Amino acid sequence: SDDEITNFANKKYSFGSNFSITDLKFPTNSERLICVYTCGLYASMFTFFHEIGHIIRGHLDLSPSNKINHNVFFEFQYENSIINFDRRVLEIDADKVAMFLYLKFFIDRAKYTGENENQLFRDTWVSVLLFFIIADLKIHDRKSNSHPEPAYRYYNVKKMAINYFAKYNVDNFNTFYSIISNLEKIVKEFFMKHKHTNLAFYADYERIEELEKQYIVINKDCYHLIEQSYKDRITKYKTEN
Repeated sequence: SDDEITNFANKKYSFGSNFSITDLKFPTNSERLICVYTCGLYASMFTFFHEIGHIIRGHLDLSPSNKINHNVFFEFQYENSIINFDRRVLEIDADKVAMFLYLKFFIDRAKYTGENENQLFRDTWVSVLLFFIIADLKIHDRKSNSHPEPAYRYYNVKKMAINYFAKYNVDNFNTFYSIISNLEKIVKEFFMKHKHTNLAFYADYERIEELEKQYIVINKDCYHLIEQSYKDRITKYKTEN
């Protein structure tokens, strides 16, 4: 019920009565503050594109009759709930739309503003990488988390980006691939140095082939439903217009 959802959300995400916005800590160094702002801006943009992806791909039309959990779009799950792998596949599908729109934003911005393409790509890519690593740090219960492992989500969007550049931006492929590799190395060294004990991102990334096999098992049927929903939406739009 709506009351149950509200109570759960309040219990799970309440800051407490003594919380103040001034309790949030931001860097005092101007350069670091700019970095935080830039990464936050691009990460928020990726999140927005991800949610748009759910709509574009027709995920909102999927219902229990389609064998998809009716709670599929809540950003949380109740305690002791069973992992919904169909829900996770939908999240991966939305990530792919998000990455396509994200890359288009990056390419168009570089084209129309004249900004340094390499620097702009560094800023946008490190924001995505940190987005997934921080998402990993926020997971309280990995066994019942509603979204796929952040490492697997990153692996998928990275694979899509590399394929995109290989096909549409061949001249800059080696440069962009090098930027991705260097950023991954720098960020990993930072997190390993500070020894974040609850960070499973890199352990999951080491077993990425195992995770992929796990998702491939259920991808086929779920993607069939997604594609059918998407086609139905396109047909309906053409009929109405």
